[in-house]
Amino acid sequence: MSLYRIALAALAAVALSLSAALPAQAQTREMQIQKLAEEARQQGSVRVILEMRMTGAAAAPKHKAAVKSSQDRALRDLAAHGLKNVRKYEHVPFVAAEVDEAALQAAAAHPDVLAVHEDRLHRPTLAQSGPLVGAPEAWGMGYSGAGQHIAILDTGVDSNHPFLAGKVVYEACFSSTYAPYDARTACPNGQDMQIGSGAAAPCASSACLHGTH
Repeated sequence: MSLYRIALAALAAVALSLSAALPAQAQTREMQIQKLAEEARQQGSVRVILEMRMTGAAAAPKHKAAVKSSQDRALRDLAAHGLKNVRKYEHVPFVAAEVDEAALQAAAAHPDVLAVHEDRLHRPTLAQSGPLVGAPEAWGMGYSGAGQHIAILDTGVDSNHPFLAGKVVYEACFSSTYAPYDARTACPNGQDMQIGSGAAAPCASSACLHGTH
């Protein structure tokens, strides 16, 4: 068989593989929407994350503008459906919101929305993060982190812990209250946001035991 025929056969195989994958992806997406729609019917609403459709604009300033443009178009068109607790993200193409069934279906059908994901609770875990980020290798090379500033996204921190005493320079808490999930804000001030000393104190929930390492 000539190289030309081999190349044609390979391209045909790739095309068949892609054509088979696309219907499967569409089916998975439809099943996800149906699942969320059922939850919205039962609960009255459901929290979702809308993944915006992005094309090009890889450079940082253009990417940021493209993210905002896509978010704004979708939110403008969906405004009549009464989205609640809307959160726009500045650098990534996502929008978090609480929607009823009608708003969910409208969002899923919007041309700027690539996918609709359930915004659900995840219990934090630290199973293999050290090896995954290559920490042992870095330590073995003599890197200690001295002189560096680190942003920690976690469920609270004991600023008096021997590892952290005198080293915490900024604290903030971003949380929320959502009745269908029996979720209550973990911020010490009882609000959805708190910034300043004490804001990152560990919460009392069992989900916050991950806390300080």
